[in-house]
Amino acid sequence: MFQFVKKLFNKDGQLVDYYIDMMAEKNRLSQLALEIGFNKIADLISKCPIDVYSTDSDAIKTEYCLNVRPNPNEFATDFWKQVVMKMCTSSDGCLVVQMSDGNIYRAENFTQSDDVLYPRTFSNVVIRSGDRTYKLDRIFTSNDAVLFKYKNEKLLAYLNEINQENAIAWSVAIKGVKSKLSKFKIQMPGNMQVYSEKTRQPITENEYTEKIRKDLSSDDIRVIFSRNGLDVSAIDSKSTMTASDVKALKDEVFTNVAIALGIPKSVFYGEVTEKSDANNEFITYAADPIIQELNDGMNGCWLSQLEWERGDRILINTDAIKHIDVIEQASNLDKLYSNGWSHNDILKLRGKPPIDEDWANARRFTKNYATGMDGNTKGGDE
Repeated sequence: MFQFVKKLFNKDGQLVDYYIDMMAEKNRLSQLALEIGFNKIADLISKCPIDVYSTDSDAIKTEYCLNVRPNPNEFATDFWKQVVMKMCTSSDGCLVVQMSDGNIYRAENFTQSDDVLYPRTFSNVVIRSGDRTYKLDRIFTSNDAVLFKYKNEKLLAYLNEINQENAIAWSVAIKGVKSKLSKFKIQMPGNMQVYSEKTRQPITENEYTEKIRKDLSSDDIRVIFSRNGLDVSAIDSKSTMTASDVKALKDEVFTNVAIALGIPKSVFYGEVTEKSDANNEFITYAADPIIQELNDGMNGCWLSQLEWERGDRILINTDAIKHIDVIEQASNLDKLYSNGWSHNDILKLRGKPPIDEDWANARRFTKNYATGMDGNTKGGDE
């Protein structure tokens, strides 16, 4: 912010409005940048399927709930996007509760207990389904409710910096930067002698300047008489941001927010690039921490310790985040076939439904990979 401090004063040493205007614009741009960044992350995560690894007979019902229809009035894509948006934008995080019928809902409001040694509970829960809300008369525990929170130290540091700058801006505003009262400059010849109108005695320049100030601030005064050589002129203390100032500020804010969120600049600005590094960094540094938070919450809430120990998992599948052109990637997909991937594995990677045939689940290996395999796998030279 220090590059703007020099513009806080005009040539006559008066405070100007530039800094307040700059901070108002910076707040607006910061909010816009955060909304853009969080939307990009939420859009990416919401398109990922959620896999349920379990031998329980109701595992397929859980997958349907998480991937298709979480509750009777919402679809999974929009549901999880709203979950990610709320957990990122609300300091309270996003509470997701599960009802006795297996449906899950986002909580609009809730009250959390302060327990430390025992699991916390959630009461006064108001759930949202689409554009409607409903208050539930029950208490949720860690077995049927999970609180997702977004933790980002870089973002917190950036927001703290904004808050500090806002505090400075308010302090400046209180001192009168935005005051509508006009400011004046008084010029007097060096040898000019001024006398009091009441006592007819000589007065100093400071005393006469104070008299002029009182006259100018009076509601009754309309005309001021000035002596020869005395000049009273208004000072224009206003300054506005130019288009180039706004553009430079936007670039600065967008870049800082993108860095704080872990989003590469080219992805944040939506620039088309042939390099895959930017997308990989976006997934790794911006999306993966939130995905891990979601994975931890779902497994901790909806799986018991016994189910976890036997290998049950609920995991967001990030394999299909990138668009796969089957024509361009035909050679790479063929290598997956030769390395033990089944036909249904490839279909799942592409987001397609599986084929209910034995050959679609068969796994094949080339001789390079088939060393030590049992007789149930097929070699590539057969």
